[in-house]
Amino acid sequence: MTRRSRSFVLAVALAALVPLGCGGSTTPAPAAPAPVATDTGSSTGASPGSAVAAAVFNLDALTAEGTAGAGVAAPVIGIVTKISGSCPMLSFVLSGVTIQLSSRTNIEGGTCADIKEGMRAGAMGDRNADGSVQALRAKIGPPPPAPVTGLVEKLAGSCPNLTFQLEGTAVRTSGKTVFDGGSCGSLANGMRASAIGPKGADGLVDAEHVKMAAPPAPSPTPTTGATASGVVKSVAGTCPSLTFAIETTTVHTSAKTVFDTAGCGDLKVGVSAGASGERRADGSIEASHVKVGK
Repeated sequence: MTRRSRSFVLAVALAALVPLGCGGSTTPAPAAPAPVATDTGSSTGASPGSAVAAAVFNLDALTAEGTAGAGVAAPVIGIVTKISGSCPMLSFVLSGVTIQLSSRTNIEGGTCADIKEGMRAGAMGDRNADGSVQALRAKIGPPPPAPVTGLVEKLAGSCPNLTFQLEGTAVRTSGKTVFDGGSCGSLANGMRASAIGPKGADGLVDAEHVKMAAPPAPSPTPTTGATASGVVKSVAGTCPSLTFAIETTTVHTSAKTVFDTAGCGDLKVGVSAGASGERRADGSIEASHVKVGK
């Protein structure tokens, strides 16, 4: 190699060792940081999203049934009905919206095991394909009062504002009452029902939840046994357990007695009535069927 050639090679090597000027570095630029995933409130997340977490659950303001976006755009607040399943995979209905709980649901005011029919509760989460709400957050109120249960008597008023009696306890309904097992118009004298709600200053139960059972099947009028008919001369006891006299015959009723045309509470001195059933040893009648005249 000639001297000139060696000088050219050396110059190239030295140039490679000299750093370039500003803006000419050959060091690769660092990669941009990957976006941080945020919780959007999906039911697969471990905690509610910001919108669900920030929602105010006012258990005193019941959501009207049929409200658009109830349980998703805003909490659905209502009376717990139709509980099914077992904790933590519990299902129930609030104001017409089916709520599905899971182990990921944040429950305030108690635990899944504390949820009972008739209590106030709220829920919010994601809409499932079947229209139910997969709850990310739920809130339950205090335990509801003990229900009043019995046969419906002295039904009066028009829906939704009804009054009636259950085993002598006066009950009143309103537009806020949730009916289970039928609609407000399904309520009838003689059917078994229960009501849950606080007592007003006048002593009536302001029903938040009324649950109806199917009316008892009428017992066929016996073709054999004892019967009596005439004017009621005396009445004693409390419905459904009454002892009354039709003319000179003593009649006993119970929760198994079926009343026709009117309820147990309509049986009063001076009305006409008929009774049929089994004759007791003392000559009185254990009534299976009572018809009260108007």
